[in-house]
Amino acid sequence: MNTQVIEQIVDIVEKEAYTDIFIRPDEETRIKTPKGWLPVSEIAKGSRPTPISRSMLTELIGALSGNERWDADMADKRESLAFMLPMDEKGTRLRFKIAECAPRASGQRGKVANDFTVNIRKLPSKIPTIASLSLPRTVTDMLKSSGGLVLVTGPTGSGKTTTLASMVDHINRNRYANIVTLEKLVEYVIAPEKSIITQRTVPHPVPSFLKGIEDALDGQAVDVMMIGEVVDIPAMEAMLRAAESGHLVLATMHARNAVGAISRIADMFNADDMRVRLSMLADKLIGVVAQKLLPNKKGDGYVLAHEILRNDTPGVASAIRENKIHSLQNVLLQGANAGMATLNQHLASLIRANSIDMEVALDATYDPTELRQIIGH
Repeated sequence: MNTQVIEQIVDIVEKEAYTDIFIRPDEETRIKTPKGWLPVSEIAKGSRPTPISRSMLTELIGALSGNERWDADMADKRESLAFMLPMDEKGTRLRFKIAECAPRASGQRGKVANDFTVNIRKLPSKIPTIASLSLPRTVTDMLKSSGGLVLVTGPTGSGKTTTLASMVDHINRNRYANIVTLEKLVEYVIAPEKSIITQRTVPHPVPSFLKGIEDALDGQAVDVMMIGEVVDIPAMEAMLRAAESGHLVLATMHARNAVGAISRIADMFNADDMRVRLSMLADKLIGVVAQKLLPNKKGDGYVLAHEILRNDTPGVASAIRENKIHSLQNVLLQGANAGMATLNQHLASLIRANSIDMEVALDATYDPTELRQIIGH
């Protein structure tokens, strides 16, 4: 197996501290940079890897995944393929995600070729600390509780998985706890320190997040549960039940901001269930961390912008319990003394620190008018 071409591409990513590679057969490979997805030819200095052919890429994925008929299996199961490579000699791990997409013309009349894309992400061997992610101390404080719910939200590619891993490892290094993680793919392997660590994957061997949560609640004496993704009502109910029963639950959701995460939970339940569920959430929510990764001012890296909602003032629990979730935005604005901050408040501080451009901040905010008012523009 000749892996020279892909090794060249990974080497470029390694040298430039980029993290993501996008490959489609017979097209120029692209690399994710703070400026966007650039072709390798614009990044490589003196090296211009040729496009990877379909046959070479198919063979390469088969060799790396250990399944030579991966493409047929993926088509039969109607699901994408994901796998991790072991750490290399540089201490780097690579995550591969392969997905089918719309076929393109093959060049022969009346024929089309099945098409697929390959996304490769480079992951560091060391789990970053909460402080190294530039998250405030209030996030660490959230993890001191023996039970309750901490949500991490943000768009795809915002670093939620890394933040969760840093939270779990912080607990692992500071508490004698029994920790179970439920993940679609184990991107960060967490070595046990003070805690017991069990990392389980969905859907193999655990069929669903719901089943994984139920298993953890059923006699495993689990203290801390990390749920990689909560997307449906059964998993949401089980997550709330776990928090209510005295477990510390860390979970991710897709929501653009902290208030949006609470609204999404409320919207999942019908009128009959909503009052009970919101009461549970009001009692057990510890806090929400909403985040976005933004290109820095130099254009050679990223800055993590965040929004923090903490449930340690009467106004937060009351707004959730009474389903007056829209009022949480005002609580956030006034919550600096309680360790809270809106996204706009943090964006403004990043602008003042010369960490990001105004244009980047305006693109990231959900309220550009307010942001301009905060910074006096």
